[in-house]
Amino acid sequence: MAEETIKVEMGQDDIDEKTDSEKLSLLVKIAFANHATLKEHGKLLFGNGQQGLCDIARMNRSAIRAIWGLMILIIGGFITLALK
Repeated sequence: MAEETIKVEMGQDDIDEKTDSEKLSLLVKIAFANHATLKEHGKLLFGNGQQGLCDIARMNRSAIRAIWGLMILIIGGFITLALK
Protein backbone atom coordinates (compact mmCIF):
# COMPACT_ATOMS: atom_id res chain seq x y z
CA MET A 1 0.00 0.00 0.00
CA ALA A 2 1.62 3.22 -1.16
CA GLU A 3 1.48 6.15 1.19
CA GLU A 4 -0.02 9.37 -0.06
CA THR A 5 2.59 12.09 -0.29
CA ILE A 6 2.05 15.33 1.55
CA LYS A 7 2.68 18.55 -0.28
CA VAL A 8 5.22 20.30 1.91
CA GLU A 9 4.95 23.79 0.54
CA MET A 10 1.49 25.36 0.55
CA GLY A 11 0.46 28.93 0.18
CA GLN A 12 -2.44 30.64 1.86
CA ASP A 13 -4.46 30.32 -1.37
CA ASP A 14 -3.98 26.53 -1.36
CA ILE A 15 -5.21 26.31 2.22
CA ASP A 16 -8.18 28.62 1.59
CA GLU A 17 -9.34 26.41 -1.30
CA LYS A 18 -9.51 23.27 0.88
CA THR A 19 -12.61 22.22 2.75
CA ASP A 20 -12.54 21.86 6.51
CA SER A 21 -12.40 18.07 6.29
CA GLU A 22 -9.46 18.27 3.84
CA LYS A 23 -7.65 20.64 6.20
CA LEU A 24 -8.26 18.32 9.13
CA SER A 25 -7.15 15.32 7.10
CA LEU A 26 -3.95 17.14 6.12
CA LEU A 27 -3.22 18.06 9.74
CA VAL A 28 -3.74 14.45 10.85
CA LYS A 29 -1.36 13.18 8.14
CA ILE A 30 1.25 15.74 9.20
CA ALA A 31 0.82 14.77 12.86
CA PHE A 32 1.32 11.06 12.12
CA ALA A 33 4.35 11.82 9.94
CA ASN A 34 5.85 13.93 12.75
CA HIS A 35 5.13 11.18 15.27
CA ALA A 36 6.94 8.60 13.15
CA THR A 37 9.90 10.94 12.70
CA LEU A 38 10.09 11.64 16.44
CA LYS A 39 10.02 7.91 17.20
CA GLU A 40 12.90 7.34 14.77
CA HIS A 41 14.89 10.17 16.35
CA GLY A 42 14.20 8.81 19.83
CA LYS A 43 15.39 5.36 18.80
CA LEU A 44 18.55 6.84 17.30
CA LEU A 45 19.32 8.98 20.35
CA PHE A 46 18.25 6.72 23.20
CA GLY A 47 18.28 3.27 21.59
CA ASN A 48 14.90 2.06 22.96
CA GLY A 49 16.46 -0.84 24.82
CA GLN A 50 19.59 -0.95 22.71
CA GLN A 51 22.59 1.34 22.62
CA GLY A 52 21.80 4.85 21.36
CA LEU A 53 23.98 7.87 20.61
CA CYS A 54 23.52 9.29 24.12
CA ASP A 55 24.79 6.06 25.68
CA ILE A 56 27.77 5.98 23.33
CA ALA A 57 28.65 9.60 24.11
CA ARG A 58 28.34 8.92 27.85
CA MET A 59 30.67 5.90 27.60
CA ASN A 60 33.18 7.87 25.51
CA ARG A 61 33.15 10.67 28.08
CA SER A 62 33.88 8.18 30.86
CA ALA A 63 36.66 6.55 28.85
CA ILE A 64 38.28 9.90 28.09
CA ARG A 65 38.15 10.85 31.78
CA ALA A 66 39.76 7.54 32.71
CA ILE A 67 42.52 8.07 30.14
CA TRP A 68 43.17 11.59 31.46
CA GLY A 69 43.32 10.22 35.01
CA LEU A 70 45.89 7.63 33.99
CA MET A 71 47.94 10.24 32.15
CA ILE A 72 47.95 12.51 35.20
CA LEU A 73 49.00 9.61 37.43
CA ILE A 74 51.83 8.63 35.09
CA ILE A 75 53.07 12.22 34.73
CA GLY A 76 52.79 12.70 38.50
CA GLY A 77 54.81 9.52 39.02
CA PHE A 78 57.55 10.72 36.64
CA ILE A 79 57.68 14.10 38.38
CA THR A 80 57.88 12.39 41.78
CA LEU A 81 60.75 10.19 40.60
CA ALA A 82 62.53 13.15 39.03
CA LEU A 83 62.35 15.22 42.25
CA LYS A 84 63.74 12.46 44.48
